[in-house]
Amino acid sequence: MPIAPGEVTVVGLGPPGGGGGIQGLLGSDVLSDYGSVTVDYDAGVLELPAP
Repeated sequence: MPIAPGEVTVVGLGPPGGGGGIQGLLGSDVLSDYGSVTVDYDAGVLELPAP
């Protein structure tokens, strides 16, 4: 499936520890436990099918 050009946002994760911000990342090892993953953005939906 072709992917339309888009914008990429880069976020510095900083050192681990307390505070707000990003609390973690989901890698392929976790995502593979699900049949498929759907991410609902305000401007659209990204669907990641099972491998």
